[in-house]
Amino acid sequence: MREPIPGLRPAPETNRRRILLIGLDGLRWDIAAEVGVGTTLQELASAGSFHHMTMEVPTISAPGWGSILTGSTHAQHGLKDNSCVGGRTWNRPDFLSQCFYQDQETRTFAAAGWPVLVDPHGLGPVIHPRMEQQYAGLHRVIVRDGETFGYPAVDAEITSITLAALKAGEFDVGFTYSVM
Repeated sequence: MREPIPGLRPAPETNRRRILLIGLDGLRWDIAAEVGVGTTLQELASAGSFHHMTMEVPTISAPGWGSILTGSTHAQHGLKDNSCVGGRTWNRPDFLSQCFYQDQETRTFAAAGWPVLVDPHGLGPVIHPRMEQQYAGLHRVIVRDGETFGYPAVDAEITSITLAALKAGEFDVGFTYSVM
């Protein structure tokens, strides 16, 4: 049996498997995996599931996160740069939406300080807002603006909100994003 991560209380018992995709923009795993460097990340990777991947070029944030979150190629989702001009994410559902549409009881969660990922009023969003599911309490989206208010403060808030939602068992499938 694995040791629990300090400060993380188990969610209420359920037969449902819970997934949290942690997006860390700018993280180099080869450095974070060094002894004494990314100890919490290493614990999370060993307690959960960790997968290496290779990014399609260009490795710019919007196209990269668009591919990760939708499972689409750059050509399919149309994101070429961070302006999101020409993007077609509206017809490429993100993995949270895909999970929900596969099982309408799936509770989803997305939290990000980079508005392109979650803010329907900006350049994106890559994560579909799914307002009907938000009103029904099945999809929770936390939008913060690290571009305006600074990523150190915003990322700390996103991390706190995500940890609280995780501890409370508020979602089945989630995504959280921070800038390194």
